[in-house]
Amino acid sequence: IIMNPPFAFGQYAAHIFHGYKLLNTNGIMVFLYPKSAEFLTVQNAEFIEFLSGVIKKDVGKVCGECECVIGKIIKR
Repeated sequence: IIMNPPFAFGQYAAHIFHGYKLLNTNGIMVFLYPKSAEFLTVQNAEFIEFLSGVIKKDVGKVCGECECVIGKIIKR
């Protein structure tokens, strides 16, 4: 699965979680998310935990003013 979820209002987390649920065992998902999501807040604590299993690569400003990260995860 390849995802470019909407970043506005933290929608990226719900979209990425949904995509992950659709993965089969050993399935791979690659996705963009805002770098700001890596900073712990009450709103994104669950997403921060999810990111602990993600391979990450900073890609800089690829979507306007937002610093972006490419994440990759394999469902085990």
